[in-house]
Amino acid sequence: MPEYRVYTFGFDGHILRASVIECDSDDEAIEKTKQLVDGHALELWLGARRLGRFEAEDDSGPTTHPRENPGRSDGIRDKG
Repeated sequence: MPEYRVYTFGFDGHILRASVIECDSDDEAIEKTKQLVDGHALELWLGARRLGRFEAEDDSGPTTHPRENPGRSDGIRDKG
């Protein structure tokens, strides 16, 4: 099962933490990452390929950017 990295960004644009999620597909990883948006922007990566950036929520929910290159949930762990 592929390991995807989720990077959490602070308001200054620096990475606060990196987490790993295991998913069967890019689409599953994107959906799981959308659920993790909690006030900070997130980026989802598989190796050197960025799958998307997910901005902090407002009243309409998370804002997602299209793919540039075609509390914790289970299966997520911090990369230290």
